[in-house]
Amino acid sequence: MNLIGHYACALPHGPAFRLGSVLPDLLGLFSRKPRATTFAKFWEGRAGAPAGMEELLAGIRFHHHVDAHFHGAPLFREHATGLRLRLQEAQGGPGLKRFFAAHVLIELYYDHLLLGDNPDLSPGFYALLDGREGELLGTFVTSHPDVDGSAFKAFMARILEGGLIEGYRSMEGVLWRLNRVLLRLGQREMTEPEQDAAVSYLEEHGTALGKGLSRFVAAMQNGQAGADSHNSPGGAMMGRSAEPAEEGAPAVQTSQSR
Repeated sequence: MNLIGHYACALPHGPAFRLGSVLPDLLGLFSRKPRATTFAKFWEGRAGAPAGMEELLAGIRFHHHVDAHFHGAPLFREHATGLRLRLQEAQGGPGLKRFFAAHVLIELYYDHLLLGDNPDLSPGFYALLDGREGELLGTFVTSHPDVDGSAFKAFMARILEGGLIEGYRSMEGVLWRLNRVLLRLGQREMTEPEQDAAVSYLEEHGTALGKGLSRFVAAMQNGQAGADSHNSPGGAMMGRSAEPAEEGAPAVQTSQSR
């Protein structure tokens, strides 16, 4: 899952928990080191930790819980494989790990679906970074001795002022972000035939993608074990009692699931 996917899965929980749920991906945009787990070890059990830190740490654990189930679920495995095969057929040449490209594109596309059908997710995500939890985020990151605090503050200013999330609303924005990720990790951009092939695959399987995403998010919101157990009884995530859902927290659907 990507940023908005993790945020949607964490909606029944409180703000600090939601913040923790998106932090691993957000910090990955800032720097590949240190990772969110490194920050978590720094704060776990630390006396005098700010209010909300425990829930933030629980949100990080929830992030990894969601990712583990997502990467094992058919809505990821089957479609990442299908996309990889479609990219191979496009014959774009060497320099691209096609399964990795398919992996990233599937996650970005699910954010695209969620934002298209849930307009409150974007402002809610930005409000989370810009309010009281934003101060907690700053403390969580900049207190670590390996972090340049001024660099992180500049990074957050760019996130809050830019169109990081809004770019996922269009396929052009999704493909642009995918290519930035590929270049950052030493691969080439996808060629135009590869991009056309990928978009064609996503359009062909849009209904299945949307239904699978809706079931998976509902399962994670309800504290269930995986995307394919959405009719089973729910329980508390991560062995912890979830906070009550906030009044007015938006439900998440995709148009294909209605």
